[in-house]
Amino acid sequence: LCLLILALTSGLTARAQEFFLKDGQTVLFVGDSNTFADKYVQYIEAFLFTRFPEKKFTVLNRGLPSETVAGTSETTHIPPRPDFHTRFARTVPPLKPDVLVACYGMNDGIYQSLNEPVFAQYRDGLQRLIGRTRDETKARLVLLAPPPFDPTPFRKKPTTTPPDYRRPADDYDLTLARFTEWLLTFRKERIPVIDLHTPINRHLAARRENDPAFILAGDGVHLDATGHWLMAQEILLAWNAPALVAEAEVDAQSGTASGENVSGVKLLPDGGLRFLWKTPLPLPLDPKCDARSLALANVTEQLNRYRLTVKNAASNEYHLEVNTEPVATVTRAELAAGLDLTRFSDFPTMQLGREVLRLVQQRRQVLLEAWAREDSSPRLTGMFKNSKATLAEADALEARIRQFCQPKKLLVHLAPVLSAEVK
Repeated sequence: LCLLILALTSGLTARAQEFFLKDGQTVLFVGDSNTFADKYVQYIEAFLFTRFPEKKFTVLNRGLPSETVAGTSETTHIPPRPDFHTRFARTVPPLKPDVLVACYGMNDGIYQSLNEPVFAQYRDGLQRLIGRTRDETKARLVLLAPPPFDPTPFRKKPTTTPPDYRRPADDYDLTLARFTEWLLTFRKERIPVIDLHTPINRHLAARRENDPAFILAGDGVHLDATGHWLMAQEILLAWNAPALVAEAEVDAQSGTASGENVSGVKLLPDGGLRFLWKTPLPLPLDPKCDARSLALANVTEQLNRYRLTVKNAASNEYHLEVNTEPVATVTRAELAAGLDLTRFSDFPTMQLGREVLRLVQQRRQVLLEAWAREDSSPRLTGMFKNSKATLAEADALEARIRQFCQPKKLLVHLAPVLSAEVK
């Protein structure tokens, strides 16, 4: 009986850790300007391409600047803010998404201190979104609690009466915190809700302990690349994204290796070793992201674990070469502990990953321009009107990305650093 219970429990745990998205699914993102900016969507798609090169996900973005789900708008916002519900029918059902990801709240509180009438409109708009997704689509809805508002950039600006987007209330983030608290209650109804507000605020506070001037949004609202990465990371972690890229372990004494993708280990007369390793690409990270923030967010361990371990190495130092090209000089202790290969920008798969991110960003810009040019939303009128972007161009870029993302066979060579070199 105990063994049966253990087996069942293990099975349930394994299923609970499965990645949220399934092969062949279409994921549609909607929201306001932070979604329209597309960066966090780019980062998620780059993860999908590199971590699951054998799978096909369709990632679409229909975020719209200034939009709300509540139908709220400041009187000073001319024209009034667009309401997602006015375009829901022509935006969501025709695309037949399997997953609909919605991020609303930043604009819905219209930048004022929390007040019940506005909060009620937000609640009504979200509940209507839940009902329409259920009744008009077959999509599974994922709600994103809004990222935080940072009042710091507005401290020296004169107040407006009432507060609005030009000069939000100093305590507007408390409004978003209340929105977040309410959104999280939908987890009881088995609606996935991902809290972006709390962890990004926590990150901001941690960075400001040593750097009081640190910001994630230059205007308090629109996140920079680092802020968008933090959004993407919270979403991927909530979706049980696998942390492991690849790991290889080689014994320099016996010539044995663990892992089915390591082969042809040869111990060399000079005390070095050589082997073949077939490995996928790591997740490429945007160079515009703040390195200290990436370290604080523990990205490598949580989403990009990519290691080479060599046990029982004889020499104190080795030259690491891959495909006959020098990468780095590493110590025996580092090899034994496991090299974090994401440290080495010249590692071949890291180089390929950077090209993948560039192509993903180029492709997503093409998709954005092709959609915005044809969409009837007044907010998009005239935007990219001179663009020649086509879906055929996007398809060609996707084919190139998929080719880049196929696992690569690397010839790894560790050559001892000679005593003469050390001197």
